[in-house]
Amino acid sequence: MMLISKFDTTDIEIRVADFEREYGISFPEQYRAFMLRYNGGNTPKTKLRFDRKSYDLRALFGIDAEQYPLGRCYTRNTSDECIGRGFLPVGGDVFGNFFAIGIDNEKRGKMYFLNHERNFAATLLCDSFNEFIAVGKSEKIGHIPTIEERKQILKDNGNLHLFNPQMLAGWQAEIDRYTGIHQEEIII
Repeated sequence: MMLISKFDTTDIEIRVADFEREYGISFPEQYRAFMLRYNGGNTPKTKLRFDRKSYDLRALFGIDAEQYPLGRCYTRNTSDECIGRGFLPVGGDVFGNFFAIGIDNEKRGKMYFLNHERNFAATLLCDSFNEFIAVGKSEKIGHIPTIEERKQILKDNGNLHLFNPQMLAGWQAEIDRYTGIHQEEIII
């Protein structure tokens, strides 16, 4: 089951229509239903598996989402290039790659992996957005260890000497990202 911490859905029908008009596209039906209900969202600790290959899914992009805005992923030029090739980037992994939905002709509604190291070369993952969601497996975010708890674990393992400012910053970023997160199962 895939879990999501959805983005703001205020006036989402209007925002979807405005987005489609701005980019001159129409969302495939399954993706439209998803956007109207969730508007994308964070998907921490989510894995996808297609043809024995595993992918991490960081987020599904949302309209006007602060961190992961649909249509403005990385740069407007990147999004325009992908859209020009018939792909709408709808999600991303931690390495800068995209998960995209086909928006034209024979690609329409199918899900692809766009590899940024290969000029966003497309690999077909599955035939529908709902199949993409069904393949996702998420871990529920549970207790988030405090800085003190993490330092104690290092100490208990004889590794307190490894503690440094970069580690502290990473821990704090993780604590900030996951504190107060509300995850729900994606139901389409």
